[in-house]
Formats: sequence, C-alpha cells, structure tokens
Amino acid sequence: MIETFWFYARRAGFCFWEKESWNYRNRRIDWSSDYDDELQRYTREVVRHTLRRMSCDKNLEIEILNEFNL
Repeated sequence: MIETFWFYARRAGFCFWEKESWNYRNRRIDWSSDYDDELQRYTREVVRHTLRRMSCDKNLEIEILNEFNL
C-alpha cells in the first residue's frame, strides 16, 4: 500500500504489529480485532482525501459520504 493508505489506516485507529519478525517497516495491520468503526473512519478519510484531490465541491462530498452511510 502507498504511504497515504498507511497514514489513514493509523489515523483511523487500526492496530499494527510492533516488533514481530513478520512486521515489515511497521506496516502490518493486526487483523484479529473487530474493526467496524475503524473501517468506517478509514473509508470516510480516504473518500474525503480523494474528493479534495479531485477538487470536488462540498455538496458532492456530503452526497458520497451519505451514500456509504458515513
């Protein structure tokens, strides 16, 4: 994944492995947790980031977020 995705995954609250040997550059998400809320936050942030990059207006952002119930 690119740096932006890792940034938003951490910001959303996903837990990452720390010093385990399979941890590559501190980027392995520990998928053993319930991530319903974090996945919603992550999706919201990625959608917002993408829309800002596309210079979309605020109404379109709200419409898309509402479509995903975010």
